[in-house]
Amino acid sequence: MRPKISILHTGFTGLGTSTAKTKLGGASVILPAWAKSVLAVIPQVTIDVPTVSESVLPLLEVESNDVSIMPYQVLVNPLNAVLGATVGPLNLGNEKYAMGAPVNGGEQIDVYMTPLVANTAAPNGGCAVVVSNMPAGHKQRHAKVGTLTSSGTTASSDVAGTKYNFSG
Repeated sequence: MRPKISILHTGFTGLGTSTAKTKLGGASVILPAWAKSVLAVIPQVTIDVPTVSESVLPLLEVESNDVSIMPYQVLVNPLNAVLGATVGPLNLGNEKYAMGAPVNGGEQIDVYMTPLVANTAAPNGGCAVVVSNMPAGHKQRHAKVGTLTSSGTTASSDVAGTKYNFSG
């Protein structure tokens, strides 16, 4: 059998201006019938109207009732704050997060993104899901982000000079 790899995309979804968990694409990602593994996820985030000195710090979660993948949470590469509001930063998904989840094909997975800091303007999130017709070349990986705390302010407020700590 020849190896086949496909990239499915959730579609970009507005994440709002709160720290609410949002399902990307508004629907489940349905894996192709030939899929035998979910190799990786590649999160992407953008903001159309950036606010001066305000970063975008999202968390990506992958869930499924069909596939044993939970827990799977990763921090998305953040968008740095900008000095002026005339540039639209984009994280093109440079970070790939390995999963190696075995599947039978046809399952549904749900991909969520949660801003860890409430932004003044709503960022957009999307995620590429990489699938293959071959088993992954490594054991299945699980990931979980612990508790977010910060020094000097509440964890959901973006204040210059604040240090954020994750534990767990």
